[in-house]
Amino acid sequence: MLGNVSEWCFDFYGPYDLNVAQDPKGPTEGVLRVNRGGGFNDFAKHLRLAYRSANNPLFHDRNLGFRVARNDVQGSGTFTTTYKMPVTLKANPKILIVYFSYLQ
Repeated sequence: MLGNVSEWCFDFYGPYDLNVAQDPKGPTEGVLRVNRGGGFNDFAKHLRLAYRSANNPLFHDRNLGFRVARNDVQGSGTFTTTYKMPVTLKANPKILIVYFSYLQ
């Protein structure tokens, strides 16, 4: 997926906990969201997953996208996030709703 567009992530941008070596989490509050990797019009040094930048979630750019993903096995039902998204939405926001199902 790297090299197509930068990936907008749900994590807030900020320093990682240096005591966590695997799958570190960013801060639980903030304003800017993490963007990972780089896009078709970025420098080559940005085309790697470890590259992080940050943008306001309301920022629009043709070089920024997101990935819709799911588990590869059937889960226990629903997933609820505890993160808050302090963003004021427009009167008629564009919202993408994605449904997944598992074949047995």
